[in-house]
Amino acid sequence: MFSNTRIPTLLDISDIYEFPPSPSQGPGTIGGRFENVGVENTEEHRRIYRQMLYETPGINNYLSAAILDPETMYQKDDDGVPFPQALEKRNIIPGVKPHLKVYELPGCPGDTVMQGLDSLAQRCKEYKVQRLRWLRLAV
Repeated sequence: MFSNTRIPTLLDISDIYEFPPSPSQGPGTIGGRFENVGVENTEEHRRIYRQMLYETPGINNYLSAAILDPETMYQKDDDGVPFPQALEKRNIIPGVKPHLKVYELPGCPGDTVMQGLDSLAQRCKEYKVQRLRWLRLAV
């Protein structure tokens, strides 16, 4: 059963979009996009790019929630405000895409195992401290 804090979050996210878009991409994904336009893939460039997206005038008219990469949850805007709080100020609900990786199970060709689930409970506690209100899990 959902706790009292989860129900409003789910309802708020679904107010505008069935699925929230992801303006925050991990270093690998965003690196390819940067390369295509001649931008070096550094943490600072990724931070500036994310800040530009999050500070777009009227962005909260189009986004009800944002999926953050774990790198992004610790980044701050130029005023020193962590991105999760900067999004909250715009009434955009921050969530996180935890790193879960699928690997081939050693000795079992074709079988896979998910790495990262074993530490997910601990990471969820940290996500809550960072004011991230939901997870995007894709398994």
